[in-house]
Amino acid sequence: PYCAALSPDGHWCVTGSFTARNQALLWKLPEGSLHRKLPHPGVASGLVFAKKGAQLWLWGNQTLQCLDTTTWQPLARTSFPLAGAFAISTDGA
Repeated sequence: PYCAALSPDGHWCVTGSFTARNQALLWKLPEGSLHRKLPHPGVASGLVFAKKGAQLWLWGNQTLQCLDTTTWQPLARTSFPLAGAFAISTDGA
């Protein structure tokens, strides 16, 4: 993986990889089994959980998107030229 994020409750790990283009991979823990593929344009080069794990933020390929971690569906998506790092406040604001 190029990047990874662990959910605050320890039940999920999300990875982004150059070999898994146009998606991030969601792993169920502690089993380590692939749960689902999360669509994302290009390479997901950054991942972070926010709002006590209720949101997953993905960025890469000049796209920033937020997923609801109950349904894993997009809440928001925008074009956003990013530098090499990105952070979301813990309250998601």
